Amino acid sequence: MRIDNDSARRIVPRRTSWLAILAAAVSGVAYPEGFLIPLASMVIFVIAASIPSHSARSRRWLMWLGALLLTLYVATFIVPATAGFIRHLYMYHTTTDLWILVPLALSVLLVGWCDLALFANAWKSRQAARAPEPFPAAGDWLVLVLTISVNALVLPMGVGSLAAYLRHGGAGLLAAPFYALIIVLFDAALVMSMIKMRQEQRPPKPGDRSSS
Repeated sequence: MRIDNDSARRIVPRRTSWLAILAAAVSGVAYPEGFLIPLASMVIFVIAASIPSHSARSRRWLMWLGALLLTLYVATFIVPATAGFIRHLYMYHTTTDLWILVPLALSVLLVGWCDLALFANAWKSRQAARAPEPFPAAGDWLVLVLTISVNALVLPMGVGSLAAYLRHGGAGLLAAPFYALIIVLFDAALVMSMIKMRQEQRPPKPGDRSSS
């Protein structure tokens, strides 16, 4: 029973996946100028929700990848837009004007809620006993393919924006390089985790077995 309970605690619940899908959809509507980022996040969340429960590791990595993209998007664009709208609220007089604030505020609320749910799940997972999962599994290859796809989307934008910033200046051009840096850090964490799992899959050497 304990193994089953611990395994359940390590799985990202499907309700969290659907919450993340809703957050990505609302964020894309609230600030459609950079719709590719919330769209990519939504696709990742949908794939994560479709992964079987026994592939908890793959679902968890995909949820973190999509949440990372979406949170950066909201923090970079939607939070400043929401703050600016509220700061100049006295300039808006009609109900239609005020309705602009609804998707912006809802996006921030849903993404924050999703991030808190993922952090809570990560905390429970750290306290649960690790269930053995084969590596590499089919889900691990899916995580790798989607991570490479995200890199192909974000890194060229980051390099291009950085080059434009070095030529012309402008703090707004630093958002994409910051995105790219965070994704590279995610890549490093993923690679380190995969190396560790690969080492754990290796059978112990005869010398190690005798010494223990």
